[in-house]
Order: sequence, then C-alpha cells, then structure tokens
Amino acid sequence: MTQSCTTRNSMRNTQQNGYGLVYVTHFGHAGLLVEDGVERFLVDPGTLSHGFEGERDLSAVLITHQHADHLDAHRAADLLAENPNASLILDSESAEIHDKLTSPDRVRVVDEGDKLHFGDVEVSVIGRSHAVIHPDVPVVSNVGYFFESSGLFIPGDAFTAPDREVKTLALPISGPWQRLSDVVEYLRLVRPKVAVPVHEGMLAHPGIYVDYLRRLGPAETQIKVLEPNSAIEF
Repeated sequence: MTQSCTTRNSMRNTQQNGYGLVYVTHFGHAGLLVEDGVERFLVDPGTLSHGFEGERDLSAVLITHQHADHLDAHRAADLLAENPNASLILDSESAEIHDKLTSPDRVRVVDEGDKLHFGDVEVSVIGRSHAVIHPDVPVVSNVGYFFESSGLFIPGDAFTAPDREVKTLALPISGPWQRLSDVVEYLRLVRPKVAVPVHEGMLAHPGIYVDYLRRLGPAETQIKVLEPNSAIEF
C-alpha cells in the first residue's frame, strides 16, 4: 500500500473473496479505486465522485463510458498528468470525445472480449452498451471490467451478466435508466457473494434502496455499503 492510500481520509475496504484479496475504495457515486496485489486501478472518476484527485502510483484509469458522472475530463487529465505510468482504458466513443486527456501512446481503446494485463492482474472487458434511458435518447457504448483474480465486476451503467461467477458486484442502484425492480432483478440474475451499492449520487436517501435490496436480493448475497470518508474492513 502506498502512503497516499494509508493516510487518505476516504474509505478503505478489504474483501477476501476466495479468489484473492482486493481492496476497494469508494469515492462516491461511480468512482472506485481497486487495489489488486501491487496494481492500483481508478475506475470512473466522474463529476459526482470526490477524493480521488490525490491518488498516485496508478496502473490505469478505467472508464466504462462517456457520461460526465463517470468521466470528469478536467480532473481525469490532471490525474493522468500526475500518474505518468498509468494507462487510460476506455471505450471507443469515450475515446473519440476525450482524445486529448493524455498522450495517445498511453491510451487503449477496448471492446467486449478484450483482455487487459497489468503485472499478474488480468482484467476482462465485458459488455458493450449502456442501458436504455429512453427510446429518444441515443444508446452510448459502455464496457464493464471483471477482475479475474478477485471476481470483482464493475458493469458501469448496464445490466450485463458475466458468463462466470461474480464474487463482488459493484451494483448501480439508481439512475435515469433503471427502476428499483430492475436493480433487484439484476442482482438476482448475477447472484454475487457480495454486492456493493454504487451510482447513488443522485439519491437523497440511498439507504431506502439498500433496505429493499437486502429484503429482495438473493439470500446468499451480502449487501455491503461502502460509505465515502469512512473506513470499513471486512
């Protein structure tokens, strides 16, 4: 663990999945820091997430899709400048819009089925499209990231179900593209050992949603709330 990770006033959470050990920090809404072995990945640093700006020694910044609550272009550019060894991983449509975030040699555009390797860590790209918001709103591309060594899956704004066991699911609980019933059915479909509620930044009272998920989700799934700016180890 780096000095910035051990001293920051945000949440560090430990998940022993049976696969391996992974540390997850939630910066609010979609922003997550995943520490898998010695590799450190920042996922979806968007406009509704805060506290990730000081992260250093990143292996990569992973973007699921182009929406601002998943990619704050200004802060992402600054972050990449401070992490010169970090790759920028994103879908093709995000790359077209944000093609000046960093030098092209640091950018990798990914699609469903791609495999990413960072040291001993393998990340599979799963998913292709954002969930439908409304028939009149164009559907943008959206990729999810599955960490093979720990069984952690981050789907972005989609109801993608990987064709493998998911140990920990970063579960989006609210957004203009879903109802609570959609979240429950997705949770029942994936049936992870642990579900971590994310994408809560638009809710005044996310605990109401969490209570329903605990009542209606699979009996074998634990709902673990990772509150920003508080430390939890489990």
